[in-house]
Amino acid sequence: MRRLWLFILVFIVSISFTYAVECGSTPTDRCTVSVDTNFTPGTYFLPNGIDIASSYIDLDCNGAALIGSGSNYGIHIKGGKYYDNTIRNCNIRNYSNGIRLENYYDNSDINDHKILDNTLTDNTYGIYLDNIGNRPDMNNNIILRNTISSQEYDIFMHGSDMNSNLIADNNLYGKGIYYDYTNSNSDIFWDSTSCFNKLVFYIK
Repeated sequence: MRRLWLFILVFIVSISFTYAVECGSTPTDRCTVSVDTNFTPGTYFLPNGIDIASSYIDLDCNGAALIGSGSNYGIHIKGGKYYDNTIRNCNIRNYSNGIRLENYYDNSDINDHKILDNTLTDNTYGIYLDNIGNRPDMNNNIILRNTISSQEYDIFMHGSDMNSNLIADNNLYGKGIYYDYTNSNSDIFWDSTSCFNKLVFYIK
């Protein structure tokens, strides 16, 4: 009988870890966004941030503040199998990466995402795009009208093949843009992106 109860307990715990909680309009720590979502304005202490776990999602924070504890990611898209998501109107503070998109070694691409009208402050890195697999692509992403003040680089882009990404109309108060690529074609940086300190490009 005790073994049966132990099995049931283990099953319940495994279920709780397998199925993430949908954020809904009021985000909770480590919740998941898998449908179009509008947050209720307010301040939310989320030390582990939130994950976007689907494609074609529009996440509108409506000015809500997501507050971390100095580590982890504020908004995270893990796995290049997710495409064409929009993150807008978020106030993200005190994370290792405010917004992070990565392909997580699955050799797929980071494509067609839009990061619009966000304010990112006191993060180590503001927006971090990393395609770290075996030569995947990072294409057609838009980073537009964001205000970023980071401890390190405001926008960090690292990958092997980057094409037709647009970075425009951003106000950058940290160390600017770190742009590290092996092969790139037609990436666009509009002059209206203002760096109030030093603009840095690292090109491999």
